[in-house]
Amino acid sequence: MGFATQVRHYRQERGWSQEALAQRLFLTRQTISKWEQGDATPDLETLVALADLFDVSLDRLVRGEGGAAAAEPAHPAAVDAPGAADHPAEAENAGDTGHAADGDAGQHPAPNAPVPPQSGRTAYDWLEENSYLFMMIPMIILIWVYALFG
Repeated sequence: MGFATQVRHYRQERGWSQEALAQRLFLTRQTISKWEQGDATPDLETLVALADLFDVSLDRLVRGEGGAAAAEPAHPAAVDAPGAADHPAEAENAGDTGHAADGDAGQHPAPNAPVPPQSGRTAYDWLEENSYLFMMIPMIILIWVYALFG
């Protein structure tokens, strides 16, 4: 089964319309239709979101039932990392120390840091989700005024 068939299969398995899936991914129904017809493919961020939504691995979503050859792991760290079978993405980063020498310095944001809009989402969506940041501004101003003028 190809990707187009997989998307249709998992969507129908959950009883979702193309419109319902599109709303969950902040996309249009036409985009989902193009995927299912094989006329287009999603970007990597959207593929990850789809795999999470359908609760399947990226390999299974993209390649189908069999996926890659099961005998050979895709990354050697996947063999040594605890829980590698449960979370393949985490297994790849199991040896990650977060140092600049690893080549990925600065790519791990703070746990509660606001996340900028992802593809398919508007700035309005981001502002709506992070509105608490803007509600804090008047409080900060009041604290400064009190601190300066007592």
